[in-house]
Amino acid sequence: MNIPVFDEDDEDLRQQISQLDRQEAREKLDPEVRKQIDDIMKHVHNLKYSELAKRVESLITINEIIQSVAKYADGIKHTANDLINAFTHVLIDIFERPMQDFPLRFAKYFVTIVNKAASCKEIMREVSEKEIYDLSE
Repeated sequence: MNIPVFDEDDEDLRQQISQLDRQEAREKLDPEVRKQIDDIMKHVHNLKYSELAKRVESLITINEIIQSVAKYADGIKHTANDLINAFTHVLIDIFERPMQDFPLRFAKYFVTIVNKAASCKEIMREVSEKEIYDLSE
């Protein structure tokens, strides 16, 4: 079996393949776990790509998920990398823009939630080394 070698430019292709693999694995899961995964992924997507109001709403929900991590343990097993990747994406987005583009309150709340997630052993156990490295950079 030939496994393709990806260049750095192929990040979009790599993500598409990863999503297909996750979709196949997701279809084999319990309906409750699928619902958790869908819910978490919806908020991860909103955190990464939506306007500020939806980002705040998703951040509040992600905070609630972190606070009740035992209830979402099965869903977090499948979405921890995506969650940390979203944190990395938003951190870059916040700090590459001029400060007037992002409210300071959002930035402070966001950093607080990232700290909570990074302190949560149930989440960090599931995160790949690459995602941790990217977040720390």
